[in-house]
Amino acid sequence: DTSAQAEAHQKSLHEAETTLAQAHVATHDQNDAVAEQKTLCESLRAECEKLRNDALPAWEAALRALPEISKKELGEFRGTLVPNERVRRVFAVLCGVLGVPPRKAAEGRPEDYWEPTRRHVLADPDALLQRLASFDPGGLSEEALQRLRPLLMAGHSAR
Repeated sequence: DTSAQAEAHQKSLHEAETTLAQAHVATHDQNDAVAEQKTLCESLRAECEKLRNDALPAWEAALRALPEISKKELGEFRGTLVPNERVRRVFAVLCGVLGVPPRKAAEGRPEDYWEPTRRHVLADPDALLQRLASFDPGGLSEEALQRLRPLLMAGHSAR
């Protein structure tokens, strides 16, 4: 009877040691996964900071140049029926930033931002200049950034 109890305790002790060893391995694996996630987060943070720091001078220059844009110039853009590609790209990105959706194009053709630009973005030059002056790029949603990414990449590759 004592021998059976000792054997049962020995078996329970062995099962507990096995469970403890498995928990230790699982904890170690979780710690490794957490360390990998932490490294990834730090890498993404560094990349975001670099992108922000790279973009900041251009942003500041754009803000300084904003008062130089005249309502007359914006009106001239609005009157343009077929702008050049560079103008189209700039206003497509501006539409994306301001949340103005493109006009759906025929199948196989790219989305059209020019008509919405003329009808919505350039319709009120005063309001546009005010929106640009008070725009906070940090306030863009993830959805807006996803919409902007292809527009920005298309402009980047066209340089």
